[in-house]
Order: sequence, then structure tokens, then C-alpha cells
Amino acid sequence: MIGVLSGTLLDANWVTMIDWKEAPKEACWWAMNANGQAHWFLGPEDSHSKDSWCLRQVPAPSFGFSGDWKDSLTERPAN
Repeated sequence: MIGVLSGTLLDANWVTMIDWKEAPKEACWWAMNANGQAHWFLGPEDSHSKDSWCLRQVPAPSFGFSGDWKDSLTERPAN
């Protein structure tokens, strides 16, 4: 289960803020992968094959995230 509240990742032991001011303006999500690397996810865009969607990812700060990567997906808050 993803715990998200206004751009805040929630974990039983801690709370960390994603600083969306650091994100590219096209970034829709922030997440950590299983290797401990954080990324901004931009998109969606048409793929080159035109029969699917693709998301572009760019490196992002970890913001001190130390939880399970499966719980890290955070949608950019609406402003």
C-alpha cells in the first residue's frame, strides 16, 4: 500500500517530504527503485512504436527515503 498525503510519503517509523521544487516541471511522480536509486518520472508520452505509452525517468534526490521501494511511488500534488 502506498501512503501518500499531499506529496508526503508515510511510513510507520518516519515521514519525509518530497521537494517538488527540485523536480522538472514535467515530473508527475517520484519513486525509488530496488537498487536504492530515486527518479522523477515524466510523461506519459507516446512511444516510438505508437502502440503504447512510455514514461521518461531522470535521476532524483533520495530525500532520505529509507522505506521499502515498493511503497515509494508518490504522485506530484496538484497546485
